[in-house]
Amino acid sequence: MIRRPPRSTPKPSSAASDVYKRQGMNGEGMGMFPKIAGQSKEYITTALLEYRNRQERGRQSMIMWSQSSFLSDRDIDTLGEFISNLEN
Repeated sequence: MIRRPPRSTPKPSSAASDVYKRQGMNGEGMGMFPKIAGQSKEYITTALLEYRNRQERGRQSMIMWSQSSFLSDRDIDTLGEFISNLEN
């Protein structure tokens, strides 16, 4: 019987990895940064696009504006995929 290898989850670029590290290495949240593990790809990508476009989403919007300003569309898509696969 031939088995498929497990689906690999893309890793974010080094620039994008700074964003998820603020939420903890596994997205569990740290200090004032909320838990993101278990969020859907759509939720993460929408949030990052809105932050990058300087839209207000909550108390940490100003922090996230600067953190997301350097993310490319590809970074945002990859982060959404990566974070949505973190265990809740």
